[in-house]
Amino acid sequence: MDALTKRPYTYNATAGSFLELLFLQRFWMWLSKFVPSRITPCVLTCLGLTINLSSCLILLYYSPDAKAEAPSWVYVLCALGVFLYQTLDALDGKQAMKVQDSQIEEVYDHGCDAISTVFVGLTTAAACQLGNSPLLMFSFFTCSMLAFYTTHWQDHVTHIMIFGKVDVSEAQFSVIFIHLITAFYGQQIWRAELFFNVELRMIVGTLTLLSLCANIISNLGYVLGNKTPLDNYVKIPRKMSLQIWNPLVPVTILTIFTLKAYSSGLFYANPCLFVIAFGLAYAKLTVKLVIANVTYADMDIWDTSLVAPFLLFLNSYLPPLYILPSSTALLCGLVYNLMDVARYFTYISWDMREALDVYIFTLKYPPGHPKFGRGNQGVYINGLNNTEVLASVPKCLDIQTRKEIY
Repeated sequence: MDALTKRPYTYNATAGSFLELLFLQRFWMWLSKFVPSRITPCVLTCLGLTINLSSCLILLYYSPDAKAEAPSWVYVLCALGVFLYQTLDALDGKQAMKVQDSQIEEVYDHGCDAISTVFVGLTTAAACQLGNSPLLMFSFFTCSMLAFYTTHWQDHVTHIMIFGKVDVSEAQFSVIFIHLITAFYGQQIWRAELFFNVELRMIVGTLTLLSLCANIISNLGYVLGNKTPLDNYVKIPRKMSLQIWNPLVPVTILTIFTLKAYSSGLFYANPCLFVIAFGLAYAKLTVKLVIANVTYADMDIWDTSLVAPFLLFLNSYLPPLYILPSSTALLCGLVYNLMDVARYFTYISWDMREALDVYIFTLKYPPGHPKFGRGNQGVYINGLNNTEVLASVPKCLDIQTRKEIY
């Protein structure tokens, strides 16, 4: 944790997707004016996650196998939950620029996103009754996790969080749209056959998979050396050591265990338990990668989040060790991974709080205090401030070209 204080914190990002340029950024900037300065960014982040998870869990209560019908109001609630989560997730960054912008805000933001991705993807699958199409649902889950992880891997290498013209905001509005369509027309609309007797949900699922695969390939391209959108304006040194490949090891092991567990039939026993259990393992690895990013450290090639997937693999493939029914084994794996994520996140929060001399849910040094400081010296392009950022390139260049040791 010494690295947190030994070098200036920078969060570099390039954003400005179609919906953000159209109206979202203006809406968020207007809304941020009403957020009291005494509220910390992490409060907004965790509030959004709580709202989103609550709506997701209600849907899973009615559709625990991603096949059953749920009342219409549940889908409206899920759509509202995603919208509020998206709004609060956008406001926390703007609040950070006003009151407290440190590594801990980035960790909480992306950590909550990692957990939310699991449940939002699962409830979207439940709305379309993808439990009746196990291979499509499994592929959607796996690609979602890998797309989110590789986004942070390329950030680990380039030190730039890159958002495309069609990115998270568009994906979230697609989820909102799916829930609202399901609420008003029922789940049977996704089983409607269009051309060549292909169901609508198969078309939507296939297009989503192609989009996720394109995102993964794009992230790998940045890792392998492709230029980022900021490279023409700001010189941000890449991480060049061989340790940039460390993040590939644990996620590859986890993906192998996930594929083996699926091929053994474990997914069919309870799709939702499977997605949450293995999704929490992916979320833990992503959080650990975010920690490596903000501390300028290297990613470990082994993590305790791999223990439960490994034991589930053994329970399925080695008859002498087949001591638990599939659903019970998945529930045990879910409980272990949930405790593992909670333990790690708690300890890392304590360590960062002490190292940075800040509080998480209250302001230790409010605006006006001599020790108050926002901290971030990075570059953030959101689509509305492009002219302002480009005009200050020389200043940014001096900041970013400080001597870096990797």
